Amino acid sequence: MKILNIIDLSHEMFNCCAGYMPYEMAKFTYEKILPKDGYTAERINMNSHTATHFDAPYHVMADGMFIDEMPLEQFMGPAVVINLGDLEPRAAITLDDVKPYDEKISEGDIVMLCTGFAKQRGWNSNYVDDWPHLNEEAAEWLISKGVKGICTDGLSIAGNRPGEGGGTHGIILGNNVWILEEMNYTDELFEYDDWYFIGYPLKLKGFGGSPARAAAVRFEK
Repeated sequence: MKILNIIDLSHEMFNCCAGYMPYEMAKFTYEKILPKDGYTAERINMNSHTATHFDAPYHVMADGMFIDEMPLEQFMGPAVVINLGDLEPRAAITLDDVKPYDEKISEGDIVMLCTGFAKQRGWNSNYVDDWPHLNEEAAEWLISKGVKGICTDGLSIAGNRPGEGGGTHGIILGNNVWILEEMNYTDELFEYDDWYFIGYPLKLKGFGGSPARAAAVRFEK
């Protein structure tokens, strides 16, 4: 099967990269250095919800599935790209934004919410404090469509303040649907409508989330 296009959906991870401010910043160091030791080995100290990452049900639910318990086939499937333009800080993604895609979203699809915030990644107030959020009504509607996963390019699927989609994580993860947060993309994503999402978490036993390497792929028909 020939690949026609591929877009990397993951942000770079590096020392002190931008992230959720209540967490400690990521620390990347060298444990062994090639000129001195003859080989290179690095050490990573970071929260599992750093950079592009998956949320598993256990992230917010005591009896929820761990990331290592979710079947691999759930992390791949046809993608539906929802281009929301460049949203304003703290904007709500509502039912009016997602319902126009009713005929495009089928059971087993993976929805990608593109708000323009991937381009703002960095230690700035928009990215780390004022990202857009998916409200509860829109989340419930997407779940009713039978999707496998929901991606967003914001720091979180919910906002950073009361009333900004605080129940969204529970609605989505409570139905064993994963969330991908801090998705990256290029505008090429909007040029076609036949993308296939492929992305996997690390096999972290008993974790509620994991860093992700994800891609949108177009295959020759």
